[in-house]
Amino acid sequence: MAKILRFLLIFMYIFFSFFFSIISSDDSSIDGFIYGGCSQVKYSPDSPYGSNLNSLLTSLVNSATYSSYNKYSIVGSTQQDMINGLYQCRGDLSMPDCATCLARSVSQITELCPQACGGALQLQGCFVKYDNVSFLGSEDKTVVMKKCGPSNGFDLDEMGRRDAVLGGLMGGNGLYRVGGSADVQGIAQCVGDLSMAQCQDCLSEAIGRLRKECGGGVYGDMFLGKCYARYTTKGTHLYAKPNHHDSHGETATHGAISISLAVNVLAHSERGLQLFTSMALEWVVLGYAAGAEAIMLLLLTVPGLDPLRKGLIAVTRNLLKPFLSIVPFCLFLLMDIYWKYENRPTCESSDSCSPSEYLRHQKSIMKSQRNALLIACALVFYWLLYSVTGLVVKVEQLNKRVEKLKASD
Repeated sequence: MAKILRFLLIFMYIFFSFFFSIISSDDSSIDGFIYGGCSQVKYSPDSPYGSNLNSLLTSLVNSATYSSYNKYSIVGSTQQDMINGLYQCRGDLSMPDCATCLARSVSQITELCPQACGGALQLQGCFVKYDNVSFLGSEDKTVVMKKCGPSNGFDLDEMGRRDAVLGGLMGGNGLYRVGGSADVQGIAQCVGDLSMAQCQDCLSEAIGRLRKECGGGVYGDMFLGKCYARYTTKGTHLYAKPNHHDSHGETATHGAISISLAVNVLAHSERGLQLFTSMALEWVVLGYAAGAEAIMLLLLTVPGLDPLRKGLIAVTRNLLKPFLSIVPFCLFLLMDIYWKYENRPTCESSDSCSPSEYLRHQKSIMKSQRNALLIACALVFYWLLYSVTGLVVKVEQLNKRVEKLKASD
């Protein structure tokens, strides 16, 4: 029996790791916060500028579904109502990841900068900025965020590779540049409204400051107004936990060491733990129950497991009665979904509410659909488990009768 239970636990762990890796939708390498800043000038909520800002942010979100960079200008009835905005996704992101990152950045910037005439937000995967002051096409080499890792003891070989990688980034072409040498990796990017000459000038400034101010640090980030350059050594940091800033001009220097465990099992466990941050406890419990049902179904129906199946039938029959509580539990959760549906805010289109409210509305619909699917899976798996267990028991009884008849002959 101990071997059977151990085998069952191993299968359940594998299933849950795979299950959580599919369900979990958070991606820290895309939407991790780096810095944000807001203009001190405010606008009235009922002013034309507020309406123009909502139109601008909606246009940015829609554009990110097919382009990794775009800029917009909305002209108002007066000069004060004019607004400019742009977004830029990291050069290696796919269109779906770009759209997801920008949707989250727009949602965050509206919360970070309520009624501010200007704002900028940099996430790991994308950058968004808007202002009533013209900035499109203008170079900006202001340091908005810098972050340096602790010293590596001035390893000359490693620093030599670091300088070579940074030199390759400076001498590269294009707005997005990556490079690497052994355990050293580097990345640099300019905002798409800069010309190649302006981009080169901005990156030269960023990389020069990075070499000077981070010295022998194991990693370094230098974000200027319109470009950034980053490097990492030994796999520490490249997308490390960022810092929060409340204005465009603030800078900070912090030291930290990020320890990476490159064990596949732990990586799956980390993804599974992310689910607890995006799902309420009752849905996590239901997910575990549905997973356990699926594992037991698999073990009961897969051919070639006859020795294991005999002990598993006894375990399953003992669990069927406690698992029956899933039925009323699922009915309760269905009532919860229905109540939330009936009391949901009216936000059927991006024109009837702000972009952040519209995105929250769409996200709540997706969560409801996911939860309804989870309820259906739990109920169907229980019914299948009950039916399959009964069939397996009958088959065993028939086999015993056949053996008795053969023995009597």
